[in-house]
Amino acid sequence: MKYIFPFIFLASSAFAWYVGTSGQKYKYDLSDQRDLMKYKMDFKAQINDSIHSYNPRVQLDRSLGQFGGGYY
Repeated sequence: MKYIFPFIFLASSAFAWYVGTSGQKYKYDLSDQRDLMKYKMDFKAQINDSIHSYNPRVQLDRSLGQFGGGYY
């Protein structure tokens, strides 16, 4: 089982998502090199993130040093 601080592991690695302190769910933990590589190849997640980049929960997590990608 994989735990990533400051994110909380919620599911199996096949369908894992991470929750920041704000409660925002992310598909990728961008502090993990493996997730970062997957995120760089997931253009749908990148486009979705750019459209919703002003989400207050995401901004709160970023201000706390938590960087997730692929917002849910």
